[in-house]
Amino acid sequence: MNATIAKRANQAALSYTGHESSLASHYALQDHVGWSGKAHVVGFSMGGMIACKLAATAPDRVASLTLLGVTGGGTQIIPLSWSALKIAATGLVDKSVHGRAYVDVKFHFSHSLRRSMVSPLPL
Repeated sequence: MNATIAKRANQAALSYTGHESSLASHYALQDHVGWSGKAHVVGFSMGGMIACKLAATAPDRVASLTLLGVTGGGTQIIPLSWSALKIAATGLVDKSVHGRAYVDVKFHFSHSLRRSMVSPLPL
């Protein structure tokens, strides 16, 4: 769940200043649409860390939890190679949608997986 979806639900959009604001945004959306039952929660990357916090702080709102490409945060997010550090620096400098997508794809998917997903167009 993100701030854009919360805004669309006529909730006050919360900035990405931390996991707490994302949790509050999720709770606000669930309350706004009258969802009193449990949700199936899927989290990818930072969303996985937020999903873990959601499940830990409000287990009564979570039916199941699926995590993809998640670290524990902290020192685990520090790039350990020069190539990873270069990609991370690119993400800090380039705030465009394309720049963020480039960084996300490079960090989360191996070169061999990216190559296997690209096929030539049929003639």
